[in-house]
Amino acid sequence: MLIGNKFWIKKHSAPMQATMTLHTSSNTLNMQANIKAKEIEEIIFNDFHHSNKTWSSLPTSPYTTTVAEGITTGIMSHASLYLYKQANVDEFQVLFDDASAVHNSSDNEIEDNSDIHSSKECIRLESIKGKYCICSCCAFVVTSLFCVHMVQACQYIEESYDQTFEGFSHRDDTDRWTSSYMHLAYKSSSPTNIQKANNTLASNDIKGPTLVSSIPKSIKVEERTPTLPAIERLKSYELMEFPVEYDKDPFDGMETTFVEPIGCS
Repeated sequence: MLIGNKFWIKKHSAPMQATMTLHTSSNTLNMQANIKAKEIEEIIFNDFHHSNKTWSSLPTSPYTTTVAEGITTGIMSHASLYLYKQANVDEFQVLFDDASAVHNSSDNEIEDNSDIHSSKECIRLESIKGKYCICSCCAFVVTSLFCVHMVQACQYIEESYDQTFEGFSHRDDTDRWTSSYMHLAYKSSSPTNIQKANNTLASNDIKGPTLVSSIPKSIKVEERTPTLPAIERLKSYELMEFPVEYDKDPFDGMETTFVEPIGCS
């Protein structure tokens, strides 16, 4: 069985070059996979033993991997581009601010991000239940990292106490983003108790980032902004550009048709 990661079968493969045998091609792919594994091991080793990231001042910096910290830094830097309001006792609504993006970005940056950021499509409900932040964008469920909507809601809460939100801690990320887990969890030379502890933590992931402060009762509850249909959240197209048939109650901007298989009992 050929093992090919992102390299797949390119110029060195047998089907493309008759001078190569299947054995030579498979050995090449396996060698590349081993080199890539060693490269990743070196990155993890450096993340664990050289944890001082001079380019990040977030609380997570000494504990997370370089990849996770880079994503986290980007999330924190984009928080200022969003507006927020409390829509219920334990719910916040976060909306993307086009005017703020135009003020803080160059024309090229706005053009590059035009399909990502839009006041029509980036309306997200921030739901905070008990001690955990839960966002309807489901970013934490997918990536196990907090989203910009959680950051903005927590900043809102801290501002009500006249405090500054410095960011979430490394305990608000799942273990797979920490350098200690990546380096020690399943390494053969790691002590058994450390392996068991990391395995227990990985098997019991957190539900979401923890609130730094409780939600104050002094925050005014405002009316919720209604969420627009998907077809109206598009930024690159005008609604009049779509065919007439899409005006008849489309499902999330698209029409669906159910076809029953023929010959099934």
